[in-house]
Amino acid sequence: MFPLFLSTRAYFVLVPIVQLLVSHAPAIFELVQKVLADDNSGEPLDKLAYGVIGDLADAFPNGELKPLLLAEWIAASLVLRKGYDKETKTTVKWAREVTVPSISRLIVIYLLLLQMVKRATA
Repeated sequence: MFPLFLSTRAYFVLVPIVQLLVSHAPAIFELVQKVLADDNSGEPLDKLAYGVIGDLADAFPNGELKPLLLAEWIAASLVLRKGYDKETKTTVKWAREVTVPSISRLIVIYLLLLQMVKRATA
């Protein structure tokens, strides 16, 4: 999440700053969605958009952005596309690895709740 050279004190100074992004995350994801939907955006811009998805998912590991990360377009966009160079594929793979655990935890919780409801109604 943060460069390794940051001191503990610097980390605690940056954490509140990162939290300020939460209110802007919907607009950021909207811009990323537009970039990835644009066929003329080009691979360098796509790579940056995938990096933003991964960075935001990584910056909020406690689930602050889970509702936004569950958007269908994010799951669809994180499927590797043919034609990207190795660096872009690596970025997409990293973004998927950072994003999927958050989504997976929600799915597990949902399935557990569903089982509890079924048991309660049976």
